[in-house]
Amino acid sequence: MAADIQTRVNRMPIATLIVDDDRPFRQAVRQLLEQASEVSVVGEATDGEEAVRLAQELRPDVVLMDITMPRLGGLEATRRIKAERPEMKIIVLTVHQEEVYRTTARECGADAFLTKKTVGSQLLPTIFGF
Repeated sequence: MAADIQTRVNRMPIATLIVDDDRPFRQAVRQLLEQASEVSVVGEATDGEEAVRLAQELRPDVVLMDITMPRLGGLEATRRIKAERPEMKIIVLTVHQEEVYRTTARECGADAFLTKKTVGSQLLPTIFGF
C-alpha cells in the first residue's frame, strides 16, 4: 500500500477530460477531482463532438463521458476517440442503469462504466485502478 501511494506521488497527475452537457454535474465532478492531487482536469466538453476534438487536442489520460448529450452522443464519441487513441481510458458516467447501456458502452470501447449515483464513492478508485 505504501509503495502504491509513493508511486502515485512520483507520477505526473492523471490528465482528465470531463464530458457532460449538465454544467452543475461537470462542476461537481471537477470539485471532486480537484481534491486529489494525483488528478488534473485539463478540459471540459458539453457534447460528443467537442469531446472528440478536445481528446485529440489535449490528449488526456482519462475521459469521463456522459451517454446522452446533444449533437453527438457519448457512445459514438467513445467509439471515435478509441479508434484514434486506443490507449486513452474512457469511463462512462451516466444516469442509465440498465445492463444494455453497460454492454453497449463496452462494445464502443469504454474501459469502465459508473452510474452518476456512485461517482462520489467510485470515481477516484476507478481512475486510480487503471
